[in-house]
Amino acid sequence: MELILSGESVNESFDATIELKSVGLMDRSATLDVTQDTVTRLLVRVDNNLPLARNLLEQGFHIAGCIGASQRLCAANIEPHFPVESLVSGPVAPAIVLGRANVNLLAQVRALGGSGVPVYCVLTRGEPALIARSSRYTSGVFDCRGGSDEVICDAIRHIAEECGCSPIVFTGGDLDIALLARIWPSISGFARAVSDPDRCSHFNDKRVQIDTVSAAGIRVPESRVVDNIQALDCLADLTFPIISKPLELARKGAFRGKIFVAENEDDLRSRLEPVLDTGSASILLQEYVPGGIENLLFALVTCGDNGEVRWSVTGRKLEDNTKGGMGTGETLKDPELDRQVARTFQAFGVGGLLGVEFKRHPVTGELFYIESNFRPENIHSVNEAAGVNLQLAAYLQAVGLPTLYEPLPQRQATWMDLSLVFLARLKQKGWQGIWPATRGTVADALWARGDLRPGVVWYALKITSLVRRSFGRVIKRRH
Repeated sequence: MELILSGESVNESFDATIELKSVGLMDRSATLDVTQDTVTRLLVRVDNNLPLARNLLEQGFHIAGCIGASQRLCAANIEPHFPVESLVSGPVAPAIVLGRANVNLLAQVRALGGSGVPVYCVLTRGEPALIARSSRYTSGVFDCRGGSDEVICDAIRHIAEECGCSPIVFTGGDLDIALLARIWPSISGFARAVSDPDRCSHFNDKRVQIDTVSAAGIRVPESRVVDNIQALDCLADLTFPIISKPLELARKGAFRGKIFVAENEDDLRSRLEPVLDTGSASILLQEYVPGGIENLLFALVTCGDNGEVRWSVTGRKLEDNTKGGMGTGETLKDPELDRQVARTFQAFGVGGLLGVEFKRHPVTGELFYIESNFRPENIHSVNEAAGVNLQLAAYLQAVGLPTLYEPLPQRQATWMDLSLVFLARLKQKGWQGIWPATRGTVADALWARGDLRPGVVWYALKITSLVRRSFGRVIKRRH
């Protein structure tokens, strides 16, 4: 791989070689390929010349990524990685991904490990540890599923002692946000978090989110929170259809799934009354914003500590995965979305790796705030496909090197969860049209070039589990 650096030029037309010579950046042993990405940006390919690369960085250039030695230099084929260990002094701080061994964790591990960052997985629940261990990018896996908070703290302490420096902790799910906030007083002396744990836990409550963005002047669908059957009397103030979803996972109670849409009051009450009757659930009710799934827009961002958006990848959903998540989606640039995203995260004032979802009204074009996630999303791998390594950018910010990496503008990319999309399309359309349409670089939820084993292991485990359940049902019927 060759390092790609980008810098700004003041002239619309210039001789790049002469310009580099004029600031003393050329020497006889250097081989440079130069191209113009825009009239103001200069991309320089440094062929295995680390001193020259460091000199360019000192002159104000930034790392844009890497490119294979045989490839032609252009923005479309620059990979959003670079060898971190070659450009930082001292030991490279390890990263810890706290959560389940799922597609979210795999995307984070690959984004960081691809740039040489040691990545450790501390598993708190969910899928078998074998999935995380099968990735070529994991430096270690600690299976703490079912363990206490103290067990998880001990695992993080062990990583810090083994590496000789403070690890950077990322979270993979909403429950992990609450977990990290809970254990933070015990580990803050030897670990760093990519986002403030207490603030993330505070804003993870959807009611707090809605109050905060509404106060900032951002449009939100009419909403109510209910936590008992009597609170359903608020339905007279809302217009059907109504979307229902847990206020946060910690207060999900017996609520099944991620969301459901009720067309009338009888439908809503029949679903919610058994859930609310237990007294362990808080449910957010929102008026449904019209429009299909293609009107759902997303933004994945990395923010400074004050909530200012530093880098982002934006797009839209194309298909649902039948569980309220995204089955397929694509990157899309939208100036109004960019403005609303910036206002949203300025209102929260939280740094690190975050995500937000809006829905565009099909008639008025107005954007309505849906929800934010104060952690990486499950669709996180779309960032790399779009040429923007948000995970790496957030990591570098956490270790005090926020300006080292400056990604180029996002390119066209498609994300999909092939297994779920394939089954859903097969059920709906038979064998016709089961492959989703894609544009640009394609990122799959499980499969990644150069790291195929996790996908193989995932499907092997799922198939084995399916066979066991089927066999168990057959035996049960016979008895």
